[in-house]
Amino acid sequence: MLELVLADYVEEGVEPSVPVFGHACGDGAAAALVSVSVTDDDVLRMGAVPSAEAARMLGASRGRVAQMVASGQLESLGTGTARRISLRSINARLASAPK
Repeated sequence: MLELVLADYVEEGVEPSVPVFGHACGDGAAAALVSVSVTDDDVLRMGAVPSAEAARMLGASRGRVAQMVASGQLESLGTGTARRISLRSINARLASAPK
């Protein structure tokens, strides 16, 4: 869940708030610091769907989706059947595609 929140921050260019330390722990408890690294590829992966789902969303065949990926019209990660298409590029295509 934390990675999804941070991925949204990266996508929207929002700086995370400064962490506050010094919380008191109960008896027998210990505080832990958690660190998460999120890259642009992580953002794309979390906001992506399998190519079959991309085809359904675009009203196109999987072959057409593969063509759009090859021509740079859609962003993708992975290879072959493991390919995932970014929701960002699907939405951009839907907004600008000829009717």
